[in-house]
Amino acid sequence: MFSTFSGSLAVRFHRRLAESYANGHNTDIKIICKGREFPAIKFVLCVQSDVFAKMFAGDFKESRDGVAELKDEDPETIEKLLDFCHTLGYKLAPESKDSLGPITRHMRIYIAGDKYMIPELRDMAMKNIRAACLAGWRKPVFAEAIEEAYLQTDYPIFQDIVLAVAVAAYDAYVANREEYKAFWEATLEVPGFARDMLLKLPGSRSTFANRRYICPTCSEALNLCLAPDATYEHNCNKKPFTLAGTRTLTQQMCQDLFINVNGDLVGGLSLGFQIDEMPKPSKALKPLFGKIEGRNVFGISPK
Repeated sequence: MFSTFSGSLAVRFHRRLAESYANGHNTDIKIICKGREFPAIKFVLCVQSDVFAKMFAGDFKESRDGVAELKDEDPETIEKLLDFCHTLGYKLAPESKDSLGPITRHMRIYIAGDKYMIPELRDMAMKNIRAACLAGWRKPVFAEAIEEAYLQTDYPIFQDIVLAVAVAAYDAYVANREEYKAFWEATLEVPGFARDMLLKLPGSRSTFANRRYICPTCSEALNLCLAPDATYEHNCNKKPFTLAGTRTLTQQMCQDLFINVNGDLVGGLSLGFQIDEMPKPSKALKPLFGKIEGRNVFGISPK
């Protein structure tokens, strides 16, 4: 009886809290972000975020004035953070011509949840990132998300996610290059993405490894995992040297290696590491979440 009463009371409390916040009732502090003002309930915000709790405690300006200005934050991201704290959820505004795609926006909300120490917001944003990737891998917004993932270097989990999706959808991307033009542009424009994707493709590290070429021009020994239908042009400032077939190359790279698959440029790599320093596939993402083209996406164990 007590458990049932507590549950119904909690539901009622959260509903009333959400209604109060939506109507602007009982708000006693303001968050200002790039000219936009967001009213909030101090107790609710501080209970969920240690960062805001410290900000509005003690002899600080924010505590005295009841106003916190977040100059470096994105207003929409802060709005969704506050929505979550007061309603235990958030919804993205409909996309417009000039707005960022949903995957990128969920990534930024995840970062805000981490920065302001709200783990529940971070967890919800992560679920939304994965769901948005599965829904949007065919669209240009996924290419935008790839760029965002590689910009946010403090959050390698974003790279893991876009790579898992790209590997699962790779055959579809290859079969319909014109339709997925934005994706192929991302392989050229986002440093590191093409390399990481090729390393995660099935067989890229096992079947096509431990072979090398000696450049006939500069005599350097070159080692790299190659796709079975790839040709590689090695530029050593003397004479171009094209490597064809399934070869792997060792030791120091000379200059730039440009990857061509089926005659189409996939991406350019500047490789200056030894073979034993090559990036290793990350651990499996969990939990298992969704499929693309019949392949499991999140939960893949790269070989």
